[in-house]
Amino acid sequence: MKIRLYIMALLGLSLIFSACKDDDTTVNPPEGDTQNYFPGSVGTYYRFVLETEDSSGNQINGERSVRYTGTSAFNGINYIQQTDSIFVGPVSPPSVSYFRKGSDGLYYYLDTTGLGETIPDSLLQYITFSGELKAFGFPFQEGASWTVFKMTLTYLLTLDIVDVSGSVIGKENVVLNLLSGQVTKEALKVRFVMTLKVPDPQNPFSPMIQTFESFSWVVKDIGVVKWEGDAVINGVFAGSGIDFGDSTIAASQSLIDYDVK
Repeated sequence: MKIRLYIMALLGLSLIFSACKDDDTTVNPPEGDTQNYFPGSVGTYYRFVLETEDSSGNQINGERSVRYTGTSAFNGINYIQQTDSIFVGPVSPPSVSYFRKGSDGLYYYLDTTGLGETIPDSLLQYITFSGELKAFGFPFQEGASWTVFKMTLTYLLTLDIVDVSGSVIGKENVVLNLLSGQVTKEALKVRFVMTLKVPDPQNPFSPMIQTFESFSWVVKDIGVVKWEGDAVINGVFAGSGIDFGDSTIAASQSLIDYDVK
């Protein structure tokens, strides 16, 4: 998963990238409800219907398929490979991301190799962010909260310029219009909030703040069945990374078919 962050527009300062990696020890997820909410190994398949909009506000419908297609290792950590195919408008090639189930959460690997192409070499020492994205925190239960992703600027002051958090806000029944028939399932509802603090070169101690919000519904023995909210957050979990170009677009996706292995 690549982080497509339009950093130069965000910072307006002389900045650079320095990534901080998590512990390289692979751990197994805890037994019980937490694992049941995120089942699936290689061979698992999900299919969603999508609703989004273009830059003019016109509604666009499509589909997204998700397959767990293999395993890979990065920095000594084993990940499951997730291949996403999105069918909206022009045909685009599948995207690939990598996730693992750790003892305290479900993590996505962050591929930062493209950042060097967008940030000059002279700007490489004032930004830090984690090497993984914590999509869901364990134990996964009502009232739980966690930090998903954070990017910090240290230049004259310390400022979290990107801060994404998640929290389980309660239980809610969801109606799934599956290809096999309509069913109602009890889900845990998760709220994701992304806060952007954009430094002002003229007044760095008073940044401009933007906030984006998205929700997901997770069903035991199935996984994530629904997304709704800002596309800038939803894209993180669709293999397309964080793209601030999606920041004004709303999107939703609902499960219509699945096969959990």
